[in-house]
Amino acid sequence: MVTVVQAEVARVAKGRGMTRKSGSWYLAGPETILILNLQKSNYSRRYFVNLGVWLLGVGEAQFPPEHKAHIRTRITHLVESRGRVDQLLDADWLEEHPGEEAELRETLDRVLDDVTPMVSSLDALRSERGRAFLKSWLVTGEAQTLLG
Repeated sequence: MVTVVQAEVARVAKGRGMTRKSGSWYLAGPETILILNLQKSNYSRRYFVNLGVWLLGVGEAQFPPEHKAHIRTRITHLVESRGRVDQLLDADWLEEHPGEEAELRETLDRVLDDVTPMVSSLDALRSERGRAFLKSWLVTGEAQTLLG
């Protein structure tokens, strides 16, 4: 059974033209692939939204797994209200509070509005704004070398 969290993430991803494969959503560009991954907790019906960027200059791929992405973070590292986002990603809580899924959608859209242009090209990632943006992301050595 699909949870409300899964449904809302799918709704946002589809609305952005992302392609689904193996529990992740992908948005491919000429130099990068943005990965949105929904990970379920092993201990509850709570979810984590992981974001990754695959750099095609480091290696060709069509649907790379998020955990192997060259640049990675969780959505909670990109928002001010981390506790609130954790609450919105709890399927049990969200099902007990009908109507709150709209806030989850808005939060996902807001984060993706910020992320998508910053990770869409190597030039954007190399820019001063891009470098500041990446301070809240894990960046592999290969990515650091490519980005200079």
